[in-house]
Amino acid sequence: MPRPLGGTKQQPYTMAEYNSYQAAAAERNPAAQIKLLDDFIAKYPTSALLNYIYPLYYNNYFGQKNYPKTIEYADKLIAMGDKVTPGDLYSAYYIRATAYNNIPNPDPEISKAERAAALAGLKVVDQIAKPDNRGCGEVCGTEENFHPVLQRYRGECRDGR
Repeated sequence: MPRPLGGTKQQPYTMAEYNSYQAAAAERNPAAQIKLLDDFIAKYPTSALLNYIYPLYYNNYFGQKNYPKTIEYADKLIAMGDKVTPGDLYSAYYIRATAYNNIPNPDPEISKAERAAALAGLKVVDQIAKPDNRGCGEVCGTEENFHPVLQRYRGECRDGR
């Protein structure tokens, strides 16, 4: 749920912008949702809500098995850099790697770019705050679910497994 950035009281977006985002997020028909998302981007290209819009795009495209589009929108979220939380980056890198793994016979240039993205995704894992003194495997199954997808490109597990 969007909140004011930096603890300010003034919203960094308009009510119309927020309502447009909410309509897109609530839409369950994939084609209709893409249309709403495209309309949002056309109307609010520099919105403070893009960090919520891009995941709607890449999850929608992944559900449709459109893996190149999934990667495209995951990359857009990743490109937002410091405007995105480590958890959101983690999700984008994860779905990007999963989408890539579903592309049959990718060309060598795509493979190089994917390896670089997978390595960057591994670095993001360390930025995610873990509650208490529990390890990644105890928190949301991170080690079991995330690393095998990315480790394929690294050649060894971060924790030595």
